[in-house]
Amino acid sequence: MKDSLKRDNSNMKCLSKNSGNKKEKDSSEACKNDLCKLVYEGKYDVLKTDKLLHDHDLVFKSSKLNFEDCKIKTLSKINVDYFKLMLSDYSNREICKLLEFEFPIGFHRNKESMSLLRDFKVQKEVLQVKNHRGAVEFPNDMEKYLVKELTKGAIIGPFHVNPFDHGIILSPLNTVPKKDSTERRIILDLSSAGGTGVNEFIDKDNYLGEPVSLTYPRVDDLVLLIKKKGSGSHLFKRDLAWAYRQIPIDIGDTFLVGFAWNGHIFFDIVLSMGLRSAAQICQRLTNAIAYIYRSLGFDIINYLDDFAGVESPELSSKAF
Repeated sequence: MKDSLKRDNSNMKCLSKNSGNKKEKDSSEACKNDLCKLVYEGKYDVLKTDKLLHDHDLVFKSSKLNFEDCKIKTLSKINVDYFKLMLSDYSNREICKLLEFEFPIGFHRNKESMSLLRDFKVQKEVLQVKNHRGAVEFPNDMEKYLVKELTKGAIIGPFHVNPFDHGIILSPLNTVPKKDSTERRIILDLSSAGGTGVNEFIDKDNYLGEPVSLTYPRVDDLVLLIKKKGSGSHLFKRDLAWAYRQIPIDIGDTFLVGFAWNGHIFFDIVLSMGLRSAAQICQRLTNAIAYIYRSLGFDIINYLDDFAGVESPELSSKAF
């Protein structure tokens, strides 16, 4: 196992910096303890992490996308077999392949883009990574986020130094307030002018050789559904919870979406909030979900992780 995976209880104190009043300190301390339990008391799947690092090495050295060559199956909880069954007549059959072997983020690798990589083989270098004020000034939110994402298997870490055999990119973290909530949304700034600039090398108009087009559903589309279902129909709206964070990225791209928190390195293994290609990848998947929904006899419109539908009173509960 790589040195970066060694367990060291003394380093866990770096993951939480208490500040403010006693309530904030107690809450932050609880988050730190949760991280300790996950990582240092055997509740964090180190073997899974070691496998991911090994699989990444295979894909990276192949110089091809995972679904093109190595074809290492995703470790996500998505029921790929169900999608294959329900999408047998779907126009975009490639979606099943991407669900099974993960979605490339669309990063264009060339001499300029790969010059962004840094070694980070000495922890002093990791400690020098700067995050935005929105992350630094809300440490408790950051600790909660790390606990949740580690528990759900959306990130791997913490590593003391770069766990890969090549350079990586660590982008700055930020947080923004969530609408109608006291919680904050954690963002990975992949467009930072500070030097990382992962998004600069992702084409917003093209994905895997195909043009990308994201359009909002029109009000007229919903009106047509209402007219189709008739008077007294029920309208409903649902959003796909944690949508981006359920979609696995190509294991060969993991080194591009790293971040550091208080001297430790983490990597996303699902779509990052802040990734240029995340929206259109999510749209591609929810289009397939909407297709499955329609094949079951219901009408729906979708945009990213939001779904809206109209159904008769007799079937509305089932549709919802």
